[in-house]
This record gives sequence, structure tokens and C-alpha cells, in this order.
Amino acid sequence: MTPRQRVKTALAHEEPDVVPSDESFWEDCLIRFHEEGMPEDVWPADYFGFDFEHMSLDASPRLPERLIEETEDRITYVAKHGYSAIKWRAKSGALHYFDHVSQTSEGWQAIKSRLTVDIDGTARMSRQPYFPPFVTYPTWEGAAEEFRQAHATDRFVLMSCYGPFEATWRHRGYLESCMDFIENADLLSEMVTAYTDLVCATLRRGIDHGIVPNGLWLTEDLGTTQGTLMSPEAFRQILKPCYARIYEAARAAGIARFMHSDGRIHAILDDLIEVGLEALNPIDVHSGMDLVELKRRYGERLTFFGGISARDMHDAAKSDAEIDRKIPVAAKGGGYIFHSDHSVPPTVGLARYREILERVRGLTRRG
Repeated sequence: MTPRQRVKTALAHEEPDVVPSDESFWEDCLIRFHEEGMPEDVWPADYFGFDFEHMSLDASPRLPERLIEETEDRITYVAKHGYSAIKWRAKSGALHYFDHVSQTSEGWQAIKSRLTVDIDGTARMSRQPYFPPFVTYPTWEGAAEEFRQAHATDRFVLMSCYGPFEATWRHRGYLESCMDFIENADLLSEMVTAYTDLVCATLRRGIDHGIVPNGLWLTEDLGTTQGTLMSPEAFRQILKPCYARIYEAARAAGIARFMHSDGRIHAILDDLIEVGLEALNPIDVHSGMDLVELKRRYGERLTFFGGISARDMHDAAKSDAEIDRKIPVAAKGGGYIFHSDHSVPPTVGLARYREILERVRGLTRRG
């Protein structure tokens, strides 16, 4: 099977020749891998034989970016998404966000007026990630050529973008957006709807240029270790209609529907499936998202993409036991894609990660 066929087979709840795989790595994990022998000029997908090719969809307001300060270990900047941030250099970790621009009605109106496809005349799709700052945007013709190159790899082309809530709190503020579910539901609904409009319009523009990815991935953290960030009722009122629209636009174009959400989100899984979700990542182990139990409950309706503890991967005995318990069950009958339950940290060495992949593939290889 080609990588693309392998992923499509798993999504169809049939067993491919071997379980498909993909991975996210902390920046300092990749630095360690390079120090331990992984060539710096080789893409991880090529080196490890992953089955996905990634592109990004940028539905930000594209505010002017600006460098505030640069030191030996960190960078402070104004982002196109509507916040300022401090980021570590050559090290992964949570950003420190501040100065969100839509905390006033004037700020929101300025953001809203920029949520159009052609705000600066360049494409909103690229093989480059749009989440970091200071990214150069291609023309739509250039984006179409990038898509053709990605498609030619025979990997499953996955187009990623922020989900409506994730994109909104970037310019509104995290605590403010969480409180809006209770205190400013109409305003929050207006914000997430405007973002949804832009995502759908961008998908249509990409399709007009021949950019039809195999899958659409929404990065949308909706949970904590205890449960959902908002009540299920507030989710259904404000966010669920947005996902329904985005996933319907993807479904109509033959595009599979993915979501990334950390946290314990059992309470809204049926809602997500109802609006068209097909594959869920990362199956957050330490929030109680148990891969075996979820496979038992949702195995015919949802593909699981992850579910192996990243924080335990360095411990061969503990991680191998987890893999042996979960992978044969998850992969049986299709509907599973291998990935960690977050991103691989620098506690995991190159040899150890290769052992993990060999073990997973050995457990699921057919014939």
C-alpha cells in the first residue's frame, strides 16, 4: 500500500498492511535526534517513514507582525493572530501570551474587518506552518504548486488550521474567551462564526485552485484533565454549529475530517461525531482518555490517532507494556493511526523512538 492508501484504509475501518503513523516532536527533541545521528537535511516523515504530508491553512486576521525583543534564549514578538508572545529559542514549551487585541469592541471590529480571504493578496495555504511568526506567504498559484508537490509524495495530505475557539482566544484572551461562554455568549458566537466563515471561504478558494487535501485537521483544545473547558450545553450552542459547517464543507469536497483536542472530552464526543468528525487526536492518556476503552465504545464510528503516553516513552519497560496492551486492540479492524498522546519530548532518544516504531509496526503488520 502507498501511505495515502494506508491512511484511507484505516479511516474506512479496515485493516491496512501495517498501522499508519505520524508524530509531533518538541523542537529540542529533534535537536537531540540530530545530535544522535538523524541527518538535519532529512525530513522526519522521510526518516521515520510516516504516512502524512502536512500543509497549513491560515485563517488569522494577518495583523502586521513585529519583533519586540530578541535575546540569546527567547524571542518576544507581535503575532498576526492578534496577540503578543514570548517564545523560547530552540526549546519547546507553552508560549506566554499577552496584549490580546480584541478585548475591546474597537479591537474586535478591527479584527473582524480583516477576516477575509484576500486581505493581503497572498494565499492562505502553504506547506509551511502558519503558527510561527514571520512566515512568507505564497501566491495562490504558488500554493497550488506546493500542494501538487505534497500530493506527489503519495502520502496523505493533511491541511491543518486552528479551530474556531482556538483562533478566537488567540486574539480575545484565554480566560476572557472561557468566561464569554457564561457572560458574553452572543459576542463569542459572533467571533467564532466570523472565523468559521473565513475557514469555509478559504477552503472554497483552495479548491478553486486545485488544492483538495485528503484531510482537514482542526487544532482545537477543548478540555482539561478534569473535563471540557465549557459546559456541554454551551459547547452545543456556540461551537457545535461551527464544526458542523466546516466539516460539511470538507465532506462535500471529499475531504476527511480530523480534530486535535487535549484533555478529557468524553462529554462531547458524540456531538463531534454527529457533526462529521472522523479522526480524533491525541487521545490524552493522563486526562483519562483510555485508548482501549474508547475503541470499545466508538470503534465503528471514530478513528483514533494517538493514545500512547509521550511522557513515558523514555521508559522502555513501561512504554512497551502500554504499547502491547493498547495497539493490537486499537488497530484491530482498522480505525487507528499511531501517534503519541502529545508531542515527543527530549527525554526520548533517537534509538528509543526507532524501537517504539518498530514495535508498533511489528504488532500490526499483516502477512
